[in-house]
Amino acid sequence: MSFAAGQANAVTYNLGALITSGDSFTIGDKTFDDFGFASAQFNANDATVTPMIDGNGVYHLNFQGPWVAMFGQVADINLNYTVATTSGQPLIEAIGQSYVLSAAGTGGFILIGETVGTGGFAGPATAQSSLSFVAGDPGATDLEDPAPEPITGDDLIVNPTQAKLWVTKDIFFGANQQGLIGPTTITQSFYQVSMPEGGTTALALGLALGGIGLVRRKLTA
Repeated sequence: MSFAAGQANAVTYNLGALITSGDSFTIGDKTFDDFGFASAQFNANDATVTPMIDGNGVYHLNFQGPWVAMFGQVADINLNYTVATTSGQPLIEAIGQSYVLSAAGTGGFILIGETVGTGGFAGPATAQSSLSFVAGDPGATDLEDPAPEPITGDDLIVNPTQAKLWVTKDIFFGANQQGLIGPTTITQSFYQVSMPEGGTTALALGLALGGIGLVRRKLTA
């Protein structure tokens, strides 16, 4: 069974439902699958996933949830999924990670680690990154790249380019005694190389389909 909807009204999926059903969805020339979520404090059924393509042809995946800690609480979240080109061509060259920070009072801290692998979630890592935010510490920033980047974003370079990637995000955050903090929106952005010679038609078709989201249900015997 499949569903389709126009990009003007972006399709939003319930994360828990995707995990339970094992469904995947396709937008443009990207298929997202194998969603997973683990947390001692939060439930996947309270979170959503929204895919979209911006005016520059960059793909985005927005995860949203009630992910906040307050008054000395600590919390952790583990998210994982796969992204693949529908053509099977190794076009994916980078994944950007960013988040919208919700904070109040004295705030707290957030640590976000991301691993992008090939061949499986436990396969070889082709890119890794860590972000951090600590209330009151202007030096808290990207922990791993040679050049510091903004605390709310980072790019993971995929070299060589790949046709499919396994992505794992580990998020740990805690509030100060008089604070509230949480990454309530987490965004993944996907960049790819230009279509090889002879791929113009396929590229045009992919962009034409950019506003269509398809859900594929996995059937079991």
